[in-house]
Amino acid sequence: VPPEEVASFDWGGSLHADGRETLYGTFATAMRDHVPLSVEARYKRFDGEYRLMRTDAQPRFGVRGEFLGMIGVNVDITETRRAEQTLKESEERFRLIANSAPVPMWVSRLDGKRAFVNQSYMDFLGLSYEDCLVFDWRKVLHPDDLQRILQEQIIGEGSGRPFALEARYRRADGQWRWVRSESQPRLGPDGEHIGFIGVAHDITSAKKAEIELRGLNETLEAEVEARTLERDRIWNVSQDLLVVSAADGTWLNVNPAIGATLGWSERDVLGKTSQWMEHPDDQVRTKAELAHLAAGGKTQRFENRLRHRDGSYRWLSWTAAAHEGHVYAVARNVTDEKEAAETLRQTEEALRQSQKMEAVGQLTGGIAHD
Repeated sequence: VPPEEVASFDWGGSLHADGRETLYGTFATAMRDHVPLSVEARYKRFDGEYRLMRTDAQPRFGVRGEFLGMIGVNVDITETRRAEQTLKESEERFRLIANSAPVPMWVSRLDGKRAFVNQSYMDFLGLSYEDCLVFDWRKVLHPDDLQRILQEQIIGEGSGRPFALEARYRRADGQWRWVRSESQPRLGPDGEHIGFIGVAHDITSAKKAEIELRGLNETLEAEVEARTLERDRIWNVSQDLLVVSAADGTWLNVNPAIGATLGWSERDVLGKTSQWMEHPDDQVRTKAELAHLAAGGKTQRFENRLRHRDGSYRWLSWTAAAHEGHVYAVARNVTDEKEAAETLRQTEEALRQSQKMEAVGQLTGGIAHD
């Protein structure tokens, strides 16, 4: 309205029909009871647009009670009401989304009390919305988790940052369920911290699997430890020579039988190849056998001679296989068998020679007789 027409503006004529009854009723009450009035109504602006106005006014009366007029103010609250409606619709959408979520959700204030909970939250506790808002979660926390969770919650909320908690809670049906809650800080219009928004997930199945896996790992570790002890016992008490070497023949590990077999200590042989102990006549064959192993072959019975600490040689019979760049070998001292076999061979050879001489003697005697 142009300034010069404000005084003559027809407020009654511009009033939207929907608000007339309310406005006139409020005005009548103020006139009858001589009280201030406050009312909201829509008025058509000069450009044809309806705007929502809030009228706050004080009627004035003379000494004889006659009406003298009003002192009041009109405030355009159109945008405020639109913002409130938008916020209301937004909150309603949030409620619909939150209530359709299959997991408990909540909004809390700084004092820890709930300002909102969703349907899943209510279903978990088996309580009404109002009861859930004031419910003390400590009542359904597992006793073994209570102190830990209280400490973690104080630290988490005090940090003002996102935090998560895992604990067992008793559901409405009496079952203990593992729940992981995740809380995000909630900020006010000016960026101030005003509470948290939270969501919880039932992780009972995952926890059971984790516990079972932990138990399996502990069992496996115990079995591995037992097998390791058995292996160590076998390694230490074996009378056969046990050797682990690199592909080039460098000895990486050897059992204590090295002393009884060859008279050397572990310190004497580790980090070296066996070439310095090998009989010169066996070195070429031993090198070829290592190449055979490196190519993926296996040694079933390979014999060579290694020098004893006293300077003599011992015959060893090897069984070996290669795996991931290492050679695993077992050697048995067959010196006695070799020497016994050689003695037997020499005895048999002497016997054959004796038999030949006896036969020649008989033949010669027979010829002489003839």
